[in-house]
Amino acid sequence: MSREGLELPILGLLRKLDPDELPLDDLLDEKTAAQVDRRTAAHWLGQLIEFGDPHDRVERYWMARFLVDLERRGDKGSQRLLDQLAAKLLQPYEEAGEGSTSVRSLRNAVRLLQPGEPISQDALDMLSDAFRGVMEVNGQASHQQVLMSGSGSELATLLIELATGGSLRCNMSKHQERVDGTMREVIKVEVDTCTFRSFADCRSAIDPTHWPAANPFFRSVTIIGTPVKNGTDWAGVINERVGPGLNGKVYETYLDVTYFERPGMAVTTFDLNRPKVDPKKVTVDRGFLSCTDEGIHRRIRTLKVYRIEDLKMPSAFICPLWASQFALAAYWGSL
Repeated sequence: MSREGLELPILGLLRKLDPDELPLDDLLDEKTAAQVDRRTAAHWLGQLIEFGDPHDRVERYWMARFLVDLERRGDKGSQRLLDQLAAKLLQPYEEAGEGSTSVRSLRNAVRLLQPGEPISQDALDMLSDAFRGVMEVNGQASHQQVLMSGSGSELATLLIELATGGSLRCNMSKHQERVDGTMREVIKVEVDTCTFRSFADCRSAIDPTHWPAANPFFRSVTIIGTPVKNGTDWAGVINERVGPGLNGKVYETYLDVTYFERPGMAVTTFDLNRPKVDPKKVTVDRGFLSCTDEGIHRRIRTLKVYRIEDLKMPSAFICPLWASQFALAAYWGSL
């Protein structure tokens, strides 16, 4: 099954977990929306397990997210399926013959992690056992910082972020502004979150030349011409190809960007390079991304103002489907 084939299982599970947040009628035809609602959460979870690919960056994210969400809900009827989901997430390590992972310990660790709470020593021990041989933990839960290394550390820390990170703030609002001489509606999205990933990881994800590695929705980023450089700081024009969106299209835009670093801070600002833009598609695209080292965590902030003429995404989808993944950009990588 292609990634597009997983859209219904993902939408179905999100709908079951928070039915008021996703107005499926705005996105799907009446028959398909009714099918999503008619099926159970167990059905959609089974689809995700059967057809999801834990090697794929996007699909791995959704599997980790639903493991956390469903463990927290404590649905007794899904226990066997949650074993299978945890095993699927650990599958790449088993295939590589690395270490000796544990489904039971992984699920126990996720249950012990609580939103907004520091990681406990019991949860840390369970994670160590779940990723035995593929992750090394240096430090104790009582320490200010705990360092995780090895091939299992990326998935382990992603699960920690998803389970404890009640701090993701996403605000979406609509505004009117003049676009090509006509007042049009634009979308403004603000994201503010904290992460335990290293400053080096987060800083790398802010640099536009690294966006394809830091976010799976970026197909490519190409620098046009010769950028102006000053040490690690630079400014220039990029061509980006992003997608597909929910309408299955890939969007190509040109942006004026400025990237600069200061001690403990990395920032990119961007705005549409209008002479090169297709007026039938993206007509507004500006904002900034920043990472600030705040000691025990890093703060990621994003502001994006955009208008895409042929993308009719329901506004209720923007924060749960786009912003949460964007905020975790430092985690995208291949096992």
